[in-house]
Amino acid sequence: MNNQAYWVWMQQAISSGGGKLRPILERYGSLKAFYEAGEKDWRIESSIGRSELQKLRNFSIEQAENQIEKAYAAGQKLICYEDEEYPQCLREIYDAPLVLYYQGTFPDLSHIPAIAIVGTRKSTENGRRITRSFARDLAKAGVVIVSGGAMGIDQSAHRGAIEGEGKTISVLGCGIDFPYLMGSAPLRKEISEHGALVSEYPPGMPALAAHFPVRNRIISGLSIGALVVEAAAHSGSLITARDALEQNRDVYAVPGGLESTFSEGTNQLIKDGATLVTGAEDILKDLESRYDWVREPSASPLDQTALAAPEGLSPDGESVYKVLTRMPQHISVLQEKTGLPVAKLMAALTELEIQDAATECENNRYKRAEQEL
Repeated sequence: MNNQAYWVWMQQAISSGGGKLRPILERYGSLKAFYEAGEKDWRIESSIGRSELQKLRNFSIEQAENQIEKAYAAGQKLICYEDEEYPQCLREIYDAPLVLYYQGTFPDLSHIPAIAIVGTRKSTENGRRITRSFARDLAKAGVVIVSGGAMGIDQSAHRGAIEGEGKTISVLGCGIDFPYLMGSAPLRKEISEHGALVSEYPPGMPALAAHFPVRNRIISGLSIGALVVEAAAHSGSLITARDALEQNRDVYAVPGGLESTFSEGTNQLIKDGATLVTGAEDILKDLESRYDWVREPSASPLDQTALAAPEGLSPDGESVYKVLTRMPQHISVLQEKTGLPVAKLMAALTELEIQDAATECENNRYKRAEQEL
């Protein structure tokens, strides 16, 4: 039995249930053990309500396995709450999703900070331009851009991140394969090539209105801060800002004209204590105290030409040095970027360490060694 199936089975019942899950794991040790305990035990578990109990009865492990097979057949992968790859920042929120479906490559958010950028769908041209500028400069500095893939500000955030040759995550309110906003299909493909499409909803799940406020907690939960660019007084993006505050994330807002309905929400956020920002450098300065490799976009850790390679390196050593950054990267990532066999990759990294050009970090990760610029 695929262990993921127990997580998919449970998610059908409690969905955003990180808080409800913890007492179950404390009592039973695993979801497999909870499942095998049977309905009698499910009934007495205080964190399981009547409607959730009904869902547990009606959704079998076999159905869960079929759902997983459909996901893999559609080119998707799964991360479960218990997996090492599950983002720790998301695991820490009370209502963390038990299962994430994704397509693309999920950035390692344990070493890379992410900023959520959200705003209204009915945005102005100026708002979209500002959003792309923020996202592009943040991405150039190595920050992952998280948004919701919707029209307007969301899509501008994703496009800006791609223009900045950085990473971006789009959190969807439907199954990844559901034909939602298919006019944006080319952008969704680009996002999966520069990061990941992510959803807590299984393949085929339609884009229901109730899903989008719920998914906003994931957008903010994956991030260390949320930036709101344009928002009306009752904009859905303000839900993301509220979620960010509840999750102890920072909230940033771009100010706007007093007579603009698109600025009512952002101006109110600033009045309520959000940090006023007018450029990506404002956010980067705020991040520098926690991530010492974050610098101004002009000196980005993703700019591979920022530092010249040491003289006398072997061809493999030069190849590896070109893809090293000031942020640690796992050897599997370096292997994918260079195409070198593991033995040659490790030999090149050893060569770079001897030359004081690379530093080994924990968990088989390497970064470019600090040098005077």
